[in-house]
Order: sequence, then structure tokens, then C-alpha cells
Amino acid sequence: MEKMKFGVQLYTIRDYCATAPLFERSIRKVAEMGYKYFQLSGQADDAVTPKRLKELCDETGLVCGLTHWEDKEIIENTEKCIEDHDIFGCNGIGIGGMPGEFRNYEGYSRFIEKYGPACEKIGKAGKSFCYHNHWFEFERFENGKTGLEMLLEGMPEGFKFTFDTAWAQIAGIDCAAFIRKYSDKIFATHFKDLTVKDNVLQVTELLTGNMNFDAIVEASKEAGIEWHFIEQDFVRKYNLYDSIKVSRDNIMERYSDYLQ
Repeated sequence: MEKMKFGVQLYTIRDYCATAPLFERSIRKVAEMGYKYFQLSGQADDAVTPKRLKELCDETGLVCGLTHWEDKEIIENTEKCIEDHDIFGCNGIGIGGMPGEFRNYEGYSRFIEKYGPACEKIGKAGKSFCYHNHWFEFERFENGKTGLEMLLEGMPEGFKFTFDTAWAQIAGIDCAAFIRKYSDKIFATHFKDLTVKDNVLQVTELLTGNMNFDAIVEASKEAGIEWHFIEQDFVRKYNLYDSIKVSRDNIMERYSDYLQ
């Protein structure tokens, strides 16, 4: 059985990706920790070019499996967006979430109309347009469907999503069941753990909270989901580098038979 790919979402260490020197230092640190894969996100606009990213990947042995790209660039300059991803060998072109003006019943249709043509081009280029969910997409509307279901039905070929397990859990979704049901539409997952501290819901390092990763990993293995990335929106207990190392060490200690 080929192992699934586990990496780090650079948004977790975005404060350490705010300049070109910091970004390059972070890429090297990520590789030193034992990570093989990463998702590009959270870096400053001028922190890295596609060409330089390719050089850094070649230097460190890291592979970029997914991005969060600028929405405007995806929509208005789709061909260049595809070419940029070709440079550093990435097939997942993602957005971080839905702009606020589309977060209502009518908004999903307008989102499909606006982003659909770019999604179709991306799909025809052999890549995937990857939508990252939060919790509001699971609101069920008067047509009996959730916002996410409307996207899955309305977006053209090429549409997939980055399944954020913690946001789905907060919305009341059984993550393992969801992965099995929509396996053909999931490009990647975000592994994110949740805990409660002083009566406040918090994200925390992987396997230090309450998410059922045994079930999530098993379902992902059965479904053949290739990519998985740790994402931690806020780090409280450790510095950022230590946090992503703790998460990696915890995950690899438990799931090394399934993840690499």
C-alpha cells in the first residue's frame, strides 16, 4: 500500500514567512524537521516567486502539494496561474475560503458563476481548483441542501476541496463518514485538532486535543486521499516551529504505517 502524504500548511507559521529571508529559513527548517511536503499559504506577496520556490524545493527535497493562491489571479489570469504552478510542480490550486459577500443562499450561485470558468480551465489543464471549507458551508438552506452540496453540484469539472476536519467537526459533521462519501471530491484534508481551555474552544497541536484522528486516518486510507496537511490557525503553547514539530512527531509516531 502506498502511503499517504503528510505535510505542513505554511499558514500555521505565517509570521515566519513574512519576508523572503524568513520564508527561505522556514522552508529549510520545515525540511530539517522531517517534513517532505507542504502547502503554500500565508506568505507575504513578495516572499517568493514560482521560480525561486522551485529552486528551494529542489534544494531541500520538499514538494509543494497544494496552494492558497490569490483569488483575483485565479479568476482574471487563470493561464498564468496554471503556468506558475507548473513551474514548481503543483496540481492543487486552492483558495482559502469564500469571500463574505457570497456567504448566503443566493451567494453560492454567484460564486459558481464567478469562479466556475477558472475552475473549468484549471480542470482541463489537469489540475484541481481546491476550495477550503470552514463551517458556514454546512448551513442547510430552504432547498434542503447545504452550501457545500450546492458547490459540489454546481461547480464544473476540476472542482475539489480541501476538507478542513476541525471546521467540519464544529459544524456537527462526522468527518470519517464525510470523507468516505465524498472521496472523489477531496483533494486534500487539513488535520486540525480541537480542545477546550478555560471554557474556550481552541485549536491545538495534533493528538493533544479531542479530534478522532484514528477514524479520520482510517477513512482517508480507505478513500485513497493522497494529501494531508496540518493546519493550526493559532499557536499558544509553543513557538511556531516547535508547534509544527510536535504535531508532526505525534502524527508520525501513531500513523507511520499510513503516512509519510
